[in-house]
Amino acid sequence: MNAPNSEIRRASTVFLAALFLVSGCSRKKEAQPGPTAAKPQPVRPAMASAEKTSFQEVTSQLEPGGNLFAYFGTEQWIRGASEQVSSWRGILQVAPVLTDDQRAEANKGFDLATRLIRNSGLEEISGVGMSGIATEKGRYRTKLLVHHYPDRKSGYLWSLFGTAPHALDGLNQLPTTTALSVFFDLDLRGLWAILQRELSASGIAGLDEWSRGFPKEFEAKTGINFEALLNSLGGEFGIVLTLDDTRKVSLPLPTPRPLEIPEPRLALVVKVKDNVLFDHLDKLLQENPQVTRVDEEGLRMRTMPLPVPVPIPLRPSIARAGDYFYFGSTDTVIREMLAVRDGKQPGLKSADEFKRMTSGVQEQGNSLVFVSPRFTRAISELQTAALAAAPGGPEKARVLQGLLALSPDAFVYNVSANTPDGWLTVGNGNSDPSRKALLLATVQPAAVVGLLAAIAIPNFVKARQTAQYNTIVNNLRIIEGAKAQWALENKKGEGSPASEQDLAQYLRGGKINPVAGETYHINPVGTPPTATLSQQIMNHPAGSVIKAQ
Repeated sequence: MNAPNSEIRRASTVFLAALFLVSGCSRKKEAQPGPTAAKPQPVRPAMASAEKTSFQEVTSQLEPGGNLFAYFGTEQWIRGASEQVSSWRGILQVAPVLTDDQRAEANKGFDLATRLIRNSGLEEISGVGMSGIATEKGRYRTKLLVHHYPDRKSGYLWSLFGTAPHALDGLNQLPTTTALSVFFDLDLRGLWAILQRELSASGIAGLDEWSRGFPKEFEAKTGINFEALLNSLGGEFGIVLTLDDTRKVSLPLPTPRPLEIPEPRLALVVKVKDNVLFDHLDKLLQENPQVTRVDEEGLRMRTMPLPVPVPIPLRPSIARAGDYFYFGSTDTVIREMLAVRDGKQPGLKSADEFKRMTSGVQEQGNSLVFVSPRFTRAISELQTAALAAAPGGPEKARVLQGLLALSPDAFVYNVSANTPDGWLTVGNGNSDPSRKALLLATVQPAAVVGLLAAIAIPNFVKARQTAQYNTIVNNLRIIEGAKAQWALENKKGEGSPASEQDLAQYLRGGKINPVAGETYHINPVGTPPTATLSQQIMNHPAGSVIKAQ
């Protein structure tokens, strides 16, 4: 009996001890409070803009999470751009140097600028967005969207540079040696129609006359009918530069040692509907016995060897093949492009590295830009050699090299497309877009304005001077007519002196109105009137004497 009781007591003791330990541990755990769970941060409700924006429409097509993400709402201020420009005409009223006629002409200029801005589509831009994200170490994809709403796309911006994305046929012609290539859509027929319409409506003396006379002037200088040329164009243009590493050429530069670069070849490509351009140039070359003529199935080509040696291979060539007209620095580059197009030799598009460069970029668009590392390497070598040869010694060269340094392996591949939401550009490169976003935001508008000014201002000045000259000549004819009528009615013979006051009743407004500060000389009966210029007009310097033609 004692043994079983002893076993029971021992078991009870162990059970109570275990129970005590467990309860003790439980109390210790209860005495030590556990870690407090982090309180969730309050979610701030998104603030709704009091003004309409295209933020959602734009940013939904960008890529967040990278090192660049930006949206610029333009809807509220850009809509009034044309009226803002028009309001600047008020300065004309306080300019004391302007005559009434000059103010009237300047007002017409403001009317033209206002109308161009309004019709351009600039005021239809609702917002601009940009994003940049690293797709892998040292490689970035950038997106840029210039947005418009579906019902606001009547301006030139949405039609002149392509109306809908299409296959990028230019890629199918690029050799593996391509260093730089640009293909873009441009409706020159539409551009000319816009110019004619706007210049004719401007009422500015000389501009309407110029727009009506330009086609005849073009044909007189080139021998090709302007309208026929416009009708023959297919709306696509391209530039292709190849650099052949297997062939080197030495450039005659004042450098410490000869500079060798890969052999360059250049081709200009124009999509055409017929043979108007080729046939015209072919006709001009028929009298040159040195021209090499090729007439093969699917290819017509003419090559002109140069009589003098040049540092690089140069055999200017024109060709017509498929839907394109080609102008090449050599016939070789044209044949290479056609061989790639026909699948007879591998092209850039089939190269693995190019496929990697173009990954994630849309395959259809209205323009493309490709800059290869072989191009930036060549430019970098040229830059280094030029700086080394510059005066100032190696120290100055090192400073300039640091300021102007260009990555020798930089590349860019961009495709732009006219989408239902606006112009969308997607591109790959190995330059961090966030580093250049600010520079782009400030320099690009200035560059665009500068480019437009560089194109427009000389042409505007030329047109204005032509109009001034024509007005002066017309004034001289009016003076001669008034003088003849005055002499007839007053029985004045040859040699009789005449003055502006004598002719007042025969002149419009009773006086002669100078257009550029010129001085008119009535001269006696029988001697044609003249005008002395106070400033250069066209190729007539100040002080020139103009006679009626």
